[in-house]
Amino acid sequence: MGFQAPARRAAYFLFAAGFAMRLAMLWFGGIAPLGVVEPANLALSLVESGSYADAYGVGSGPSAHTMPGHPLLIAGLVRVFGREVGMGAALAVTASAAAALAYALLPLMSAGAGLGWRVGAFAGLAGELLPVNFWPQTRGVFDAPFTLLALTALVTALARPWSKGYLTGWRAAGVGLMAAAGILFSAHVVAVVGSWLVAAWLLFRGDFRSWARGLAIIGGLMGVVLLVWAARNERALGKWVMTRSNFGLELHVSNNDAASADGEANLRNPAWGRLHPSINGTQLAALRRLGEVEYHARKRQEAMTWIREHPMTFVRLTAERAVLFWFPVMRRPWQTAVQALLMVLALVGVRLLWRRNRAFGWLLAASCVSYSLVYLVVQVTPRYRLPIEGLLLLVAAMGVQRLVQLLGSRVKAV
Repeated sequence: MGFQAPARRAAYFLFAAGFAMRLAMLWFGGIAPLGVVEPANLALSLVESGSYADAYGVGSGPSAHTMPGHPLLIAGLVRVFGREVGMGAALAVTASAAAALAYALLPLMSAGAGLGWRVGAFAGLAGELLPVNFWPQTRGVFDAPFTLLALTALVTALARPWSKGYLTGWRAAGVGLMAAAGILFSAHVVAVVGSWLVAAWLLFRGDFRSWARGLAIIGGLMGVVLLVWAARNERALGKWVMTRSNFGLELHVSNNDAASADGEANLRNPAWGRLHPSINGTQLAALRRLGEVEYHARKRQEAMTWIREHPMTFVRLTAERAVLFWFPVMRRPWQTAVQALLMVLALVGVRLLWRRNRAFGWLLAASCVSYSLVYLVVQVTPRYRLPIEGLLLLVAAMGVQRLVQLLGSRVKAV
C-alpha cells in the first residue's frame, strides 16, 4: 500500500505489544463465562443443527438478530476447540488479536493521511497498552472488537486516496471487499459507507463523478453480501431483511416507562427485564407464537406509540444517550475519567486536523457521527462506542500534539 517503512515497523511492534498485553490480562484476570447472549445461542444452533436460529432461547426459531459473520466465527471456534474452549479461551484470544490489530493500524492510517506515522504510533500505543474498554475487547461474545477492526481497516485503506482527492477503481474494489467482509459482522458499516458518499459530494464536487463511481463499486460489493443474506432471511423468516431484524425490539426496550439511557442500568432493572425475550419467559412465548419478524414489528409499533405519547421523556432520553455515547460512564471512576479525557483531547485535536488535512477530518467525522446516530434512539453501553475508539484516539493524539505545541510556545515566551 506504499506506506512508509517506519509506519509498518511501528504497526508490527504495536500489534505484538497489544496482543501480549491482552493475553497477560486474560491469564491473570481469568476468562469470565459468556452467559446467555444471542450470538452464542446462534453459534450453538449452527453447531448443533446447522440452522441460524434460536437467538433468544431454544425454540425461538429462525433468526436475523445479528449479522451472520460473528456467530459463524464462534461456531467455527467451537467446532475446532470444543464448546468450553471455543466459547471461552479461543474466542477471547481471537477478540484480543482483532483489537490489537485494529490499534496497530493507526500509524499506517496517519501516514496515509499525510499526518506522519508518529502521531498514529502514539495513538496506537495508548490503545494497546491502556485498554480502558477492556472487557468488550477481549470477551468476543459481542461483535465490538471485530467491528473495531473492520472500521479501522476501512478508514486506513481509504486515508491516502481520500487525502489526495482521487479514488481509483482498483482501490475502490479493495475497500469494497473489506467493507463486504465488515458488513458480515456489523450493519453499522452500511451507515458509515453511506456517510462517505455524502462527505465526498461535499468535498469533491469538481471530481465527484470518479468518487461516485468508486463508492458505487464499494456499495455494490457490499450489496452482493446483503442480497445473499436477505435472500436467506426471505426463505427462513418470510421477509427480505437486509441487515438485522431486531431494531423494533431494541427501540422498544430503550423507550418505555422503565427505560433509562444507560443499557447497563437497564439490565439491572427488574422492570426492564420483563420486556426482553432473552430474559422473560412471557416475551419468549410471544416471540415463538408470532415469529421473529412479526414480534419485532409489534415491538416497533409499541415503541413508536410510547414515543408519541411521551415526547419530552423521549427527548430527555435522546439527550442522555448522546452524552453517554461520547462520554461513557464506566464501572470504575478512573475508566470514566480516561474516556472523558479522550474526548476532550479529541475535541482539541479536531482543530489541528482541520488545519493539516481537512479532507481526512471530514472522513473521520463522517465515520464517527454516522456510526453513532442509531444510539440517539436506543440504549447505550460503553462497548457500543468501542468500534470508533481507534479513530477517536488518532484525533486525541493530535490534541496532545497541539497542547504540547502550545505549551512549548509559552515556555519559549517566558
